Amino acid sequence: MSARHPSLPPDGFALGGPIGRISVSLRVMGGELDPAEVTRLLGVQPEIAARKGDPVRRGDRMVAQRSGSWIYALDDGSSPERDLDDAIAALLCRLPADRAVWDDLGRRFRLDLFCGVFLGSPNQGCVLRPSTLRLMADRGLTLSLDIYAAF
Repeated sequence: MSARHPSLPPDGFALGGPIGRISVSLRVMGGELDPAEVTRLLGVQPEIAARKGDPVRRGDRMVAQRSGSWIYALDDGSSPERDLDDAIAALLCRLPADRAVWDDLGRRFRLDLFCGVFLGSPNQGCVLRPSTLRLMADRGLTLSLDIYAAF
């Protein structure tokens, strides 16, 4: 007989409800990326930024950064009161809406919204409103989801 997961109720089933925790970040990546230029264009300070070849810590060792990377994370994106749609919209509203800026970045680099979705039970979901999808599309952003199950 297998042990019951501690987050499940006695009957073993917890369905629906809001997602337990989320994280949301904008990633700009590419071989010729200059983090200072991306910071200037987007007007916010990244959480992580490195040029290709820069020494970076991976666990307990230093390695050379494989590609240029610039990551801006929503500082309160893991708040349980915020859903994925709200977090994405909040992050994008802190960034410029100028289509020319995004077109320029998109021509030179890979752009995406990286979202971690941490489920609190086996059956949870979320929606993205058309207005949020438009914010993403207007900036040429791909949505990358990492979904972590509650098992």
